[in-house]
Amino acid sequence: MTTVFQHAKKIFNSDASMALTVCRTLILGAAAALMLFMVDALFPGCDALEEVGVVALLTVIELARTGMKQRSASQLKGRKQMQAVHWPLKVSQTDTSSKTPNSVPHTVEQCESSIDAENANFYYRSLQAAAKAADVSAAEAAMRRMREAGITPSIACYGTLVGVCAKTGDVARAESWLETLAGSGLGNPNVICVNMVISACAKHGQVERAAAWLQRMHSLGVEPDVMSYNAVIDACARSGEVNRAEEWLGKMQDSGAIPNVVSFSSVLHACARAGEATRAEAWLERMHSAGVPPNAICFNALIHACAKADDTDRAARWLDHMVKHGVQPTVTSYSTIIDRLSKSGDVVAAQQWLTRMTQAGVDADVIAYNMVLGACSRAGSVDTAEALFNQMRERGIMPNVVAFNLMLNIHARLGDTAAAVRLLGEMRQAGISADQVSFNTAFKSFVKSADVMGASTLVREMMAHGVAPDAGSYTAIIAVCARAKNSEAAESWLKRLLADGLGADVSAYSATIQACAQAGDLARADHWLTRMDAFDLWPSAGAFCSLVHAAAKKNDTRRLENLFKRMDDAKVETTTPMCNALISTSRQPSKDGPWLDTVTTATTWTPTKLDLIAMLTLPKVPRVARLVAQITPLSREACTPLTSVRDACIMAQTTPLSRDACTPLTYVRDACVMAQTTPLLARDACTPLTRVRDACLQLGPTSRTISLT
Repeated sequence: MTTVFQHAKKIFNSDASMALTVCRTLILGAAAALMLFMVDALFPGCDALEEVGVVALLTVIELARTGMKQRSASQLKGRKQMQAVHWPLKVSQTDTSSKTPNSVPHTVEQCESSIDAENANFYYRSLQAAAKAADVSAAEAAMRRMREAGITPSIACYGTLVGVCAKTGDVARAESWLETLAGSGLGNPNVICVNMVISACAKHGQVERAAAWLQRMHSLGVEPDVMSYNAVIDACARSGEVNRAEEWLGKMQDSGAIPNVVSFSSVLHACARAGEATRAEAWLERMHSAGVPPNAICFNALIHACAKADDTDRAARWLDHMVKHGVQPTVTSYSTIIDRLSKSGDVVAAQQWLTRMTQAGVDADVIAYNMVLGACSRAGSVDTAEALFNQMRERGIMPNVVAFNLMLNIHARLGDTAAAVRLLGEMRQAGISADQVSFNTAFKSFVKSADVMGASTLVREMMAHGVAPDAGSYTAIIAVCARAKNSEAAESWLKRLLADGLGADVSAYSATIQACAQAGDLARADHWLTRMDAFDLWPSAGAFCSLVHAAAKKNDTRRLENLFKRMDDAKVETTTPMCNALISTSRQPSKDGPWLDTVTTATTWTPTKLDLIAMLTLPKVPRVARLVAQITPLSREACTPLTSVRDACIMAQTTPLSRDACTPLTYVRDACVMAQTTPLLARDACTPLTRVRDACLQLGPTSRTISLT
């Protein structure tokens, strides 16, 4: 028994106070005595069992005590580390006092320091959580609460704030917190903080600010590193400033920093954005000379530079060069060439490169397919687009909403409503939500067929899928109604558009006016013209043309006069169909009025042979001839060449010139005008002229006399 107690005393002997040791020993002795008494009562005469019980009890107690000591030591170590990293001032004071010789521990001061550390740790955890969630406001609030609690923020706290501001793109606030850190007296900012600000400036293309922070690093006591220079070079690259990117790479080398692959790739990207293919090739060679092997990103930048310079053959050569140097091409390598070919309209070549990419073992993605589909859409290649679309799905590439929209556009341009509806159904089955672009594109397919009912049904389908019609949706439906000459439906949809507060544009109003004009309802067309005037909007040339034809059919010269005045105010050029309509209206003798003078503002009329015949049948031939003479000074591009001028001269029957003089003239309109209005013009002056317009310009309008009897 004595041996047992000695063993227990040895186990529980520690560096604690003597009183605590004695108390613990007495308690353990009493517990052991009680246990032995119970064993004797239950198992009399079993001394071995008693010894085993005592050993088991002591073992359990020892394990429990060891675990408690380890946990306590771990917590103390973590607290000291937190204090040393985030609150160095307080930790240094505590460490100094603990290392003073013959000092007595101050339990109260240690407790207060421990409480402060726990509070500071709590606020810092809140700051870190806000930064992790990219919540700048919450992070600044945590910093504010820390200050209000009397806790001095550490450099790490400021660095966390700078980082979250830079991460969210708030350059101004990141700079502000870095300035606050620099003036806090806590010490110099570390290079990571400054690099984060420079990178934030670079991502927003603010080259000057990025360069200013790099130049200021020395005054802040921070030595720029490779990442500092790379961030500034990246800022120059994003802005396409090749010269500045090269300049900063040179400064980087002068400072002793060794450029890495990121440094060179940034300069290559600058060359790519500027389309400087030759310059990019030179920098790739410099990479080899500097012993920095280019990676796929570098080669892709060079390929991009060649493609932007519209030199796809050169880009293809560098892709082959890339493979020879053991660098595996990526999807971007091929997609860059495919994109350039697609935008240039070369569908066949773009499709060939798509096949070449697959054969090279590079899996094409949906973006690459969309590039070729876009080319097919612009070229109207329905069969090729359908084949690519099916090939994409066969290879397990799920078309996205852009791919479906491109296919919708192809069929919509052809007026294939069945295909448009089918594609919308396939989108729904594939779990792809159609957006406004999808439905608005599908609406266009109903224009060619003038299917107002189908377009209305599609609107209900659109709303059933939670997509609200926008101004483009309503305008597309109004265009369908205009094509169907359904003025009531067009006005109904326009009123609905205005009631929804979306605001009608020129296209919506013009389509409604066209629908009214084609339906012969000029009064309603005037109503919407007045509404457009209130918003300082002018109808399109197509709307004016429909109105002129509608007014001409009704022989409404007063309305025609008003329309031509509106066109003159709106700077809308008069077209040949408009003037033809005027000629048709002028056959009515009672309608001969001041509107004929108004027509002189026309600038693009090119009468045909039938127009000339119609003019000669007018009851007021001299006046009409004078009108034609006034319209004559037009651009040469507006002239329409005919094969023979003699017919026009014979038809005029009033020309003092011989048929031989008219034969070399190539423009009937000018010949007729000259024949009817320039009898004072010498024959030798007209003969060598290839454009009679020039001869007419030699005479003023008042000199153009007519003698037709």
